Parts: sequence; C-alpha cells; structure tokens
Amino acid sequence: MESSNRIILITVISWLLIIASLFLHTSGIIKIPFFNLKQSKGAIVVVEENYKGFNLVAIKEEVYAIPHGIPLSNPRRMKRQGTFEAHSKEEAKRMIDANKEDIEPRLYLVENNFRGFNIYRLGNRYYIVRAMHKEHAVPLPTKYPYHERYAGSNIENARGFVTKLKESEF
Repeated sequence: MESSNRIILITVISWLLIIASLFLHTSGIIKIPFFNLKQSKGAIVVVEENYKGFNLVAIKEEVYAIPHGIPLSNPRRMKRQGTFEAHSKEEAKRMIDANKEDIEPRLYLVENNFRGFNIYRLGNRYYIVRAMHKEHAVPLPTKYPYHERYAGSNIENARGFVTKLKESEF
C-alpha cells in the first residue's frame, strides 16, 4: 500500500512539474530550450488547381506540383511521390509538361528581394517573381503571385524594369 501511494505521489509531482514548466515557458517567464519546437513558417497557397492532373501549391517562395490522388503533407517530403519543386507557376507547368523536375533551362536565383521581387535567370533572359513578406513568409499583395514576368536580357535591365514597375502593373 505504501509503495503504491509513493508511485501516485511521484506521478502527481511529475505532472505538476511538467505543467508548471510549460506554463512558465509559454508565458515567457523562463525559456526552456526543450520546448522550442520547430514551427513551419508560411501558409500553403493554392496557385492553380487541376493542371494536367496536378495541383500547384506554394509554400514560401517555392511552387510545388502535386499529383492528384496522394495525401497532402509537407511537399518537401513528397519527392518520392512525383511532386516537382519550382520557382514559379510557369516553371512548374514546364516540369509537368516534361514529366520531370530536371528540365533545362531552369530558373536560377540571381537576386533575392530586390524592391519586393526576386530576379531569376533563365538561359540569357531575366525574369522577376514577386518576393515573400519577410516576416510572415506569405506572398506580398499582388494580382498574380508566383507568376514569372520577363524583365530584360541582363541584370541591369531587370533591375531597371523593377524600378520602373508600378504596383498596379503586377
């Protein structure tokens, strides 16, 4: 009888310590590294549905082509199930059309967040895609998020194009 009371007492004290430490951590009084769990940042944005049997969704600055019929989880973990990762909606469609992720040419990031746009190189052409909000990892307000737009034949032309671009034009 005495040993079962001792086990109950130890269990209750253990739970009270866990609850107290969680309370102290969440209230910010004490920071306990064990409770700092990784949290995903950025929302899943539906870019386009039903393009040749794929849904195009975006997380942060990447567009994922996810085939119909597979359960949605983190797209980065779904590589073995036929998903493609792209930098724009158009690049994802080119991958679907080619039925592979290793397409040439690919968009290569040249400059990140130049006045709210990422500048990419595709062969000898430069394209811009709207950048993400720095704190919230969601698209900045725009008519066409994840849409690539031709901006010039070199980086200076692309920067000039972005500089002259008005908010209502993109």
